[in-house]
Order: sequence, then C-alpha cells, then structure tokens
Amino acid sequence: MVRLGLRRFAKSENGSVAIMFGFMLIILALFSGLAIDLSRVYSTSSFVSAAIDSTALAVARELQTRDMDNDEVERFAALRFDALVNGNRKAATGIEFDDLDVSVNRGDETVTVTAASVVPAYFAGLAGHDTFTVREATSVSYNTRVVELSLMLDVTGSMGGTKIDALRAAARDLVEEMIPENPRKKSNRVALAPYSAAVNVAGLAEDLLPSGTESVDGCVLSRAGAYEATADRPSSGRYMVAYDPANPLVDLDPTSGESNYRCPDATILPLSNDRDDLFDAIDALSAGGYTAGHLGAAWAWYLIAPEWRSMFPSSSKPARANDADTIKSVLLMTDGEFNTLFNGTTGDTSDMRTRDICDAMKADGVNVYAVAFEAPFAAEQTLRYCASSPTHYYNADNAAELRSSFVEIAKALTSLRLTD
Repeated sequence: MVRLGLRRFAKSENGSVAIMFGFMLIILALFSGLAIDLSRVYSTSSFVSAAIDSTALAVARELQTRDMDNDEVERFAALRFDALVNGNRKAATGIEFDDLDVSVNRGDETVTVTAASVVPAYFAGLAGHDTFTVREATSVSYNTRVVELSLMLDVTGSMGGTKIDALRAAARDLVEEMIPENPRKKSNRVALAPYSAAVNVAGLAEDLLPSGTESVDGCVLSRAGAYEATADRPSSGRYMVAYDPANPLVDLDPTSGESNYRCPDATILPLSNDRDDLFDAIDALSAGGYTAGHLGAAWAWYLIAPEWRSMFPSSSKPARANDADTIKSVLLMTDGEFNTLFNGTTGDTSDMRTRDICDAMKADGVNVYAVAFEAPFAAEQTLRYCASSPTHYYNADNAAELRSSFVEIAKALTSLRLTD
C-alpha cells in the first residue's frame, strides 16, 4: 500500500499545475501593470506634445510681431511651458520635465521646440525598469506672409438698432485679432467698404468719375458694360458713375415712387494697420438705405486690388500682383437680399452682378469669406456661391454668432502652421 501511494504521488501532476498557474498569475499581473505604465506614458506623451505645440505657436506669434534674440526666445518659451505644466497639475503629477530646448531658424522662419519628461514606472520596476523617458518635438512656421483683408460691411436700413451694434463689435474683434497693438512695419492690414444703395468714397470721387461730372454727395455707383465685374483702374471707358437726381436710372420705390438711392454716411477706409483709425471708422458706422450688394463686393475688391495702387496713399497701397508674401482676402457680409441696382442693364440684378464679381475675384486669387447675418434665404444662397469654399461661409443667427464668425475668420487668416 505504501509503495502504491508513492507511485500515485510520483505520477500526480496536480502540484505542477498549481505551480504553473502561479507563474501565469504573476506574468498576467506583470503584463497588466505594464499596460498601466504604458498608458501613463502615452498620456504623458500627449500632454507634452500639446504643451510644446502651444509653446511653439506662442513663440512664433511673438516673432511675427516683434524682434527677439535667442535669449529672449528661450525665456519666453520657458515661461510659457511652465505655465502650461503648472496649469494642469493633474496631468503632470509625478512627472519630471527637463531638457526644454527652443531653436529658431531665421532663414526658414521656423521655431522648433523639444522637451523631455521622465515618468516613474509603477509596475515595470519589478522587471528592473524604474522610469520611462518621453521626448517630443514640434516645429512651427512663422513666415512673414501678411494679410490684406477688406471688409464689405452692410450698413443698410435693416441693420439698424442692435444689429449695427453687433456689427461694430464683430469688426472690432476682428481688428484686434489681426493687428497687434504695436504692429511691425510689415504687418496685416484691414480695409473697410461700408455700403448701402451706394458707396461713399468721399474725396476720391473726383478721380473716379468721367471729366465734367461730379458726385453731389461723395458717393459713386458701379461702372456699366464690360468692366463692371473687373478691378480695372478707373480710366477712359472704365469710370464709375455718380447718382444723378434728375435721372435716377432705375429702382423707384414701388410704394412712394421715389428713388431708393441713399448715400451712406460711412466712408471707405483704405488698407490700414492703425487700430485707432480702424476703430474710429467702425464706431462711426450707422445704418440706412437699400442694399446694393454688388457695390459692396466690388469695393471690397478694389481696396486690395493691385490695379488700384495709384489711387491710394502710400501706407494704403495694396501689394503688387506678384507679391508672394501677401494673402489677399475679402469678407462679404449682409443681413438682406441684394435688391438695388442703378445704371443697370435690362434683366440684370444686384445679385447677378455680385456673383459675377465674386467669380472674377476668386479667379484673381482672392480668398473670399462670407457671413450671412440673420439673412433671408436668397442672400444666404448668394453668399454661399461667393465663398471660396464651404468652410469659407458662415451663417450667423445672432449677434454672438456674428462676432464668433468674424473672429474665426481672423484666426484662420493669421493661423500659424505646425510643420511636424
């Protein structure tokens, strides 16, 4: 019996199974722990990557607006990175950050930021691996391309009351986003083209009209014929026309029988990087009159068109056509249907002319953004047609959305590029 029991014990595998099961539990525990460690490493990598992206963008924005030597760049970057790390202590708990490095390639106009972090290993230490080191790098282009942006601003009667207040606020937001308080000599510039039934060009009118004619109020209308959808500089056959009270041309009010014409009080403002001048012009916007949208679109184009350089003072001259460092854009904005056309051709409408002008602008390389502000369907359709792409079109149903749209457009135009 004793021998039989010994033989059974010798043949039994229960003990080896238990040992193997124990080893498996240990291995599973190690793998589970390692998965937790690796998850923390991945989370840290994402955190560091976001922090250096933000740091690099901040440095690049500073380099766009002011000169900084390498020491200044390093100090600025360190403060920015530390603020990001300290601002999210939950993500950074237990992690050591070091080796922040910032380099500026002034020839290529890029900023490169690298940073390392040491993550303690909770479970991998059992296998002799106490820490993980995470190193991330990113590069940002801060190229010196500047933006020339012209705003077509609806100041018609339907924009009265709170709407014109919203437009003033949105336009101010855009200027603040695009132009720093102390801009460099070469910087973004903004132009204003307020419109209603006409466009008020003030003292510029005499240079835009044929010899022997004048504007009684500083306003001009569009040119007719083959040049109505071009940015050709005024010259023989290409002049603007002025409103003639004795010959109102078209568009009599169906109710009163009187002309729909009204010269807006707000005048155009050529390209400028002077925030105070822009703010003063924006604050002076007032509403009144019908909607000749094609005039607003045309003048938004003229204010950035190379062909019009000779018409404006030196500080407001648009960049030349071959200037690869300049981005030309317009922002078209309305709250109503384009319903007024003077000097019109039979069958022609303000909406039709606007679309022709938009086609010509886009063919000329102009980026066209469009914002419909509580506008009817017909106006929305025209602005969608004019926008350079679906992402260039914004539909604002209230004042807050109008301001948000203007800021988003400004940010899109001035955004910096992450190159890695």
